[in-house]
This record gives sequence, structure tokens and C-alpha cells, in this order.
Amino acid sequence: MASATVVQLALLKAFEGAFREGVLLDQSLGAILDSALAFFDASAVALLPSGDGPPTSRLASREEAAAADRLEAHLRGILKTGRPGDVVESGLGFHGIPVRVNDLVLGAFGAAMSPRDGYQGPGEAMRLYARTISHVLERERTLATLLKRREEATALYDLAAGVFHSLNANEVIQLTISSLSRELGFDRVKAYRYEVETGEIEEILSQGETHPGAARRSIDSEDILIRCLGARGPVFDDAEASGGMSRERRQMALPIQAGWTVFGFLVMSRRGSFVLTVQEMRLANELAKITAGALERARLVDLERLNREQLELAKELRAALAGLTEVSTVLSRAAERVGRHFDVEVCLLRLYPQGDHPGATSFHVRPGRQSISADTEIPQLLIDRLAPEGSHVLVPDVAADKDGPSLLFAPAALRDLERPISLLAVPILSHGTHAGMIAVVAAGNARQFGPATLRAFKALATELALAAGSARLFERERESVRFLDRLQEIGQPLFSTFDAPRIKQILCQEALSLVGATSAHFWQTESQGKALLASARAGERRADVPRSLPLERATHPIVRAFTERKTIVAEEAGLSGTPSGAGLRWAVVPVAFQDQLLGLLSVGRLLDAPPWDSSIGARLGLLAEKGAIALHNARLMAMIEHQTERDSQTGLSNRRAVLRRLDSEVRRAERNGQSLAIAHVRIDGLSQAIEHLGDDSGDALLLKVSARLMWSTRAMNLVGRDKFDCFWILIFDANRTQAQRAMQNIQQNFEASLNDEPLETAASVPLKLTAGVSCYPEDAFGADDLVRDAEQALEAASGFGVGRVVFFGELAEAAATDAAEPA
Repeated sequence: MASATVVQLALLKAFEGAFREGVLLDQSLGAILDSALAFFDASAVALLPSGDGPPTSRLASREEAAAADRLEAHLRGILKTGRPGDVVESGLGFHGIPVRVNDLVLGAFGAAMSPRDGYQGPGEAMRLYARTISHVLERERTLATLLKRREEATALYDLAAGVFHSLNANEVIQLTISSLSRELGFDRVKAYRYEVETGEIEEILSQGETHPGAARRSIDSEDILIRCLGARGPVFDDAEASGGMSRERRQMALPIQAGWTVFGFLVMSRRGSFVLTVQEMRLANELAKITAGALERARLVDLERLNREQLELAKELRAALAGLTEVSTVLSRAAERVGRHFDVEVCLLRLYPQGDHPGATSFHVRPGRQSISADTEIPQLLIDRLAPEGSHVLVPDVAADKDGPSLLFAPAALRDLERPISLLAVPILSHGTHAGMIAVVAAGNARQFGPATLRAFKALATELALAAGSARLFERERESVRFLDRLQEIGQPLFSTFDAPRIKQILCQEALSLVGATSAHFWQTESQGKALLASARAGERRADVPRSLPLERATHPIVRAFTERKTIVAEEAGLSGTPSGAGLRWAVVPVAFQDQLLGLLSVGRLLDAPPWDSSIGARLGLLAEKGAIALHNARLMAMIEHQTERDSQTGLSNRRAVLRRLDSEVRRAERNGQSLAIAHVRIDGLSQAIEHLGDDSGDALLLKVSARLMWSTRAMNLVGRDKFDCFWILIFDANRTQAQRAMQNIQQNFEASLNDEPLETAASVPLKLTAGVSCYPEDAFGADDLVRDAEQALEAASGFGVGRVVFFGELAEAAATDAAEPA
């Protein structure tokens, strides 16, 4: 039997190891078991962990191995039941107790010892040892969790730091694959790119694979990816390992998505079936989210770049085709531009026959290749493929498509091209009908044509349709049809704005292009009605064209059109007494809505230019009608806006308009370091006078009082109506001292106007001006606070008597003084 000193020393070593940081788990548990062997004077002690782990035991001597085996069997029963238990066999007592952390059983601790007289079992000592072991296990489990979370955070930080500085999709995915392999121990990780438009996947990166990835294919070929796309989350599957090995792998697929946009998939596995912990699953999801966010940022940057390139390309093509009136020239120049820009082998442009216009075809072939005749037959299958609405043809590899060879035009000329041969074709739409096609052939790169290239070609087809359509219109009816189409387009900007100056400018600009004029003007009468003013102009600015025409010049075409209210077409050079503007042919049309003349639209052309066509008056009249409607709508909108901001009885600004103006003036004063004040004014006696006079006379009195109040203040100040007998006055560029002088002047001017010209009121009801004033920035910094302070000041002024002016700052100072005085 061990001495008491030996037992105490063993206990001290055990507890020192249990609570000292940095000691390995096996060392701590070994010291505890050694002390338990000495404390209980046992033959054997053991700790059996849960989860079929190996036991840790200590023996008093080698001869006690059988006792240790029997103790292990007893502890397995303790783990199953989760309750302590004792049993006596072969002269030994086997005692066991579960080791718990909260409600979780982490193992079983026990001792085998000889029973002694009066001995009732280990009891409390066994429970203390079990609790000590549970503390050690809980500490180790907590440390392991913290280390795991730190590893997860480090992995997420490393990936986020890497993708933040990279806009390359392959680099971002490579970082993700490396993190998954390193942090979660996956020995096989594959990344797929997913094309939403085509529904195709392509293996782009792989780790742990010995064979190259497959080519682009439909997502239907991978069941796990179909399920992952539908679930928009992780899915699992079983699959055989590569190389024909019999060992089974469990696969997990994660979507790489941001919002509802799926960029691709990650498929990962470990040898043998595996189960991810909650922490591991969360780490995998977070890695996929970071990857998706980086890819979304890269996609937006790439999309912005592609849109910018498409706009530049469309702009370049539009500039190259501008002014061309021959269809053949339009096609040949467009084919050359497109073929050289996209570096393709062949570019085909085809216009179908339409009405009286024959079809036209143009080819551009890469320099050094065999030329293709313009009368080469275009496959009917290609034409039929492009016939449905919204259709296109995109074949990355013609040989891999069942109809690919039948879609190629001029197959003999394309026979020697490097494989694979790719084909892209889009229709040319004109006014909703198929007018032709644009098709290109590339060689040696199956990925040269993608969704971005397809969108670019659709934009180019739109530009080509406009240019070819214009050329055909010039060939058929150079002016009339073009004018009608253009007139319909002009209606959109005219009717989408209510800005009258902009409408007049649009009329002048469009009149130039519609009739081929040198200059265009919009004329309207001045305020006194003695002359016509050019309020808008476009085109060449000639010094001999005045900005103002006196109505005295009755023979001038513009003045004649105004006085006679009809279209005038004339050569001013042949008119007597009109030296100004000589050398121009004039065409002037009234712009009138119903019987109301809104202005005049005039166009001028140099005398050495072709004379006006006989339809010039009708064409300008159609343009003037659209302009008249737009100007009438603008006037109605201005009236509506004016009415919503005006008081219906006085015509002054209403409360909403005053508050809006105050808010803008406060922001301006804050920027410029200026001051302003707002006065809430009540005309005492006005309500009684209106009630005494009745409705009609009372409304007239209210209107006169409003006019007197406006006359009493500076013209730059704003006067508005609040309600009943209350008004608002905005005093600009005034601090409190200046506002006091301004209010004194307003009171004096108002009373002086009543003395000079008394108003018809009740004899016993004099009119007095009472006001409350708040100032920016002395009293408040916001418009709402200034208004509230002015209203409070008016209430205080009413308490002092009629005709008083009270500033809110005086109220605040009085309140501060009262608070400072002792009770």
C-alpha cells in the first residue's frame, strides 16, 4: 500500500499537469491516472474515451493485465448505459463512472481494487476524478475549436485578400481550390465554368486529377451539377474513383453564385466516404461566397469593358457608314470593318430583296485567303435558322454539329482552314422584318465566339440595318419616305420633355436634317409685341440673319408668315427692302395649336444650293404640328406646376413652395456663409374684416392686403400665404440685426400704405402687422426648425399685444435668464 506522502505527491503532480497550459493531453491524463492508481491503491485504473477510441490505463504490476482487460469491458458497459456502476468478480471490485461535459458523455473512468472491510466503493473520490478529467477534455476540445476557427478565419482572410487584388476569374478559382485542399483536406477538387445563355459547362481547373478535363458540354451530362443548380446549394453524391479503383468516393458540389447568377461549380471529394463537420461545411460555403463575390466584381468590370467596346465599335461603324447612299458601298465597307476588327477568316453581309430593291451580298476575306464571289449561293438552311424572331446561329465547331457543314457558305473556299471552324450569324432587322444577315467564320479557336461576341454582332446588325435602310430609302424616295421615318423618330424626344426651350431647339435641329437647310430658327413675339425674336437657332450662324425682326418689315417672309398665319416659301434676295438676310431662300411655317399661334419655324438655304422642293411646306407643316403639340403640353405642365405652388386666393406662393424655397436657401447660405431670416406674419383684424364684408368683398380685401404686404418689402424677398390671415416673408442675406431693421421697414411701409389709401374694412377693425421671426444661423440650422421657431415667436408676439414683432432668439435668451435666476 502506498504511503500517504506518495499519494499526496502523485495528486499534486496530477493537478499541476491538469491545470498547466501547454501540457499535452496524454501527459495530463497520464498524471491523473498515476495519481488515481496511488490514491485508490488499485490494481488498475483506466479511461475509455467514447467513439471506439483506445483506452488509457495504468497497472500496479504486470500481473494485473487481466484486471485491466476486465476493467475495460466494465467501462464499455458504463459508456452504453451512461450511469456509474460497480461489480465484484474474482476477488476484485470494478468501479466505473461516466465522464461528462454538460450532457455529453466523453468517456468512462474506472478502477479495479481489492474490496476491504467496511469499504462502500470509491464514491465522491471517483466523481472528483471524473470531473477533473472532464475539465481537461473540455479545455482541449475548446482549444481545438478555437484553433479550427482560427484556421478557418485565416483561410477566408487569405482567399479574400487574394481575390481582392485579382480580377482574373481563373486566379480566383485557383485560390479557392487551394484553400479547399489545404484547409479541408480534399484530395480532388474540380472547378467548372457555367454559361447561362447556352446551358453549357466546361472544366477549367482541377486539382488531384491525372487526366485532362473534358471539353465544353451540356450541363445535362453531369447529374450532380443539375441537382446543384436546382438546389442553389450544396449537394452530395457517390462516385467511383478515377483509374478504375474500387474504393468509393463521396462527392460534394457547391455552386459559385452571387444572387441568382451562377458562375460555375466546385466538385470536391476525399478518398472513402466522408462527413463534414458544421465548421467545415461553413468554411466551404464561405469560400464559395467569397469566390462568387470576386467573380461578380470581375464580371461587372468585364461587362462594362465589353459594353464600352461594343459602343465604341458601333460608333466607329456608324461613323464609317454615315453619308453613304449606295447599298453596295455600305455593305462592302461594313464587311471590311467587321472582318478586320474581329480578325475572322470571312465576313458575309447579305441583304434580302425587298419590294423593288434587289438583294445584295458582300464578302470580306482575310488577306492571303482565296477570294469569294459576291454571287455565291447562301445556304437556305442558314437563312431558315435566322428566320424566327430573336434567333441566331452560334456553332463553335462546325464539324461537331449535325447541321454544321450544311450551314457553311462557300465550303470550297473554307476547306483548307485550320480546325475547328466556327460560325456566327445574326439577322439584320429593319422595322421588325428580316432584311438580311451578317455572318462570320473563324478558324482554329472554338472559344472565339461567345455570348459577348454575339451581343456585339447584334448591335452591329442594328447599325447596319439603319445604314442600309437609309441607303435604300435614298435610292427609292430620297426625301419623302426618309422624312416620314425621321419625323416619327423626332416625336419621341419632343413628347418626352416638357421643357419649352429644349423643344424649340429640337425643332430647329431636326428641321436642318429633314429639309437640308443651312440654318433654322424659332421665332416668337417679344413682350411688347413690336418685333419677332429668335428664341432658338441651329445650323450655320450668318451675320446677315438678325436675332430680332421688327414687324414693320412687312415684306420679310418671316413677318409675312406671322401676319398672314400661313406658310411662306420665298427667296429673300428677290424681295425689295430686305437687305438683311439677302442670299438666303426662306421657308417659314406657323407653329399653332388649334387657333393659338405659339411661334414660327423658319429654315434658310443658300441661293447656290438646290431650290426648295414643292413639298417643303407640307413637310415643315408636319414637323410644326408635332412641335405645337409638344409646346402646348409644356405650357399645360407649367400651368399645373404653377398652380400647385400658388395660393388660389392671393396668387402668392403657398406654404409648400415657401418651405421648398427656404430649404434650398438654407443649403445655399450654408455653402456661402450667408444669413437669412423667415418671418411668420399675421395681419390682425383681417379675419374680422373679411367676416364683416362677406365672401365677395372679403376675397377682394384679402387680395389687396396681400398686394400691400408685397409692396411693403424688398422685391428680392419672397412673400407667401400660410392660412387664414397669416403670411410668410423670406428675408434674404440678413442676420438678426438686419432682419430687425427689415421688419421695422415692412411695418412702417404697410401702415403708411393704409394711411395713404385706406382699405374698405369694418370701421372699428384696424389692420395691424404682428410677426415672429427666426434667423439662420443664430436660431436654427434647418428649414423645419426655422419654421417652427418663427411660429413659436408669433405665438409669443400675440401674447404681448397687437402689432408686436418678436424674434425667437429673444425668447431663448429670456428663457435662459429665467432659468439662471434663483427661485
